Amino acid sequence: LATGTPITNTLGEAWMMTNIMAPHTLQQFNADTFDRFVGNFASIEPAFEMNAGGKWVAKNSLKKFQNGPELMKLLRASWDVITSEKLAALLGHEAGGLPKLKGEKVQAVVVPQSSAVQSFNDVLKQVYQKFSKLPGQEKKDWSYIPILTFMAGRAAALDIQLVYPSAKEDPQSKVNAAAKRAADIYAATEKDKSTQLIFCDTFNPVKMDKLVSFAKGEFAGVQIEEDDSEKEEAALVEKHERFLYGKLVKKLVQQGVKKDDIAIITDYDTDAKRNSLFEKVNRGDVRIVIGSTQKMGIGVNVQTKLKALHHLDSPYLPADLEQREGRIVRFGNENAEVEVYSYGMEGTLDAAIWTKLLRKSKFIRQALSGQITEREFEDPAGPVVLSAEEQVALLSGD
Repeated sequence: LATGTPITNTLGEAWMMTNIMAPHTLQQFNADTFDRFVGNFASIEPAFEMNAGGKWVAKNSLKKFQNGPELMKLLRASWDVITSEKLAALLGHEAGGLPKLKGEKVQAVVVPQSSAVQSFNDVLKQVYQKFSKLPGQEKKDWSYIPILTFMAGRAAALDIQLVYPSAKEDPQSKVNAAAKRAADIYAATEKDKSTQLIFCDTFNPVKMDKLVSFAKGEFAGVQIEEDDSEKEEAALVEKHERFLYGKLVKKLVQQGVKKDDIAIITDYDTDAKRNSLFEKVNRGDVRIVIGSTQKMGIGVNVQTKLKALHHLDSPYLPADLEQREGRIVRFGNENAEVEVYSYGMEGTLDAAIWTKLLRKSKFIRQALSGQITEREFEDPAGPVVLSAEEQVALLSGD
């Protein structure tokens, strides 16, 4: 069995992969059932997660792992791992190998914090302070507040109109910065008809009603629904609720990009339409594609002319980051050198989110290579969410 993504959402998936390939190995480590695996190596805790449709879902997740060295022995007993770094070093770009990153790294694009985002962050700090002073039971009742503030803080740093739809346009926003850079690359690579991908997972205004209720002292329980991410995103597409995507298209056109050269991936809702789009992108007939990790990650092969990739926001999972960048650093790309950009705003949660995401990605590579020596550690493949304490410290400049 060969796979490029053995772990996507949790290191617990290592049990499933090993159970498929080498169940006898699990028996040797007294982990032949998933319950025994969890008992020996992990702990389960409840958590709230937001799906693609913006709804909260309750899940039990493997939060922490224990007996790290023994877990590494279990993996290495039946896994042979070649990391992307090793693969790139072995093959290079010759004979259709992997392209190299410009500057040998992802380029960080940092925009200044706007006064509107600063004001919104001040509101979030007040919410944190109120939450921290709650007595035990009330804090439990409002336990989802740090998650909501995290989502709202991320959205505000991306575009203030995602939290204040009537707010004044910020000319130095991440959206404007990405549109300008993408348009410049579009113009510079006109002769070769090079292409670009723009990833953005947060594209609709964030619902603020529960934060407002908390600020007013009203109780509003978090809405818990079954996880149905794909249907939720499809419903949003049917309602044409893709606020940020449409906004980005307008800005690209204003910068000189032809509208026919731009595609929003969710407009292509059948396999036939998607395959037709991918062919056009590989020919350079469509040169900029905008979409989410879910719609533009796994199974999207548009690398032939792909010159640049833009992370307008950060994905939630390390595996999602790998899937995004795997679209461009891929066999069959005619470009020997490619560009990847990540966008962040000063004085927001952006830098800490990216730091934690990259740290988790590195930890996963270490886990797959059997290099973890810690007895206990958090699930490196889990979603990146900052605690209330981390958020208030960052927004306070500490």
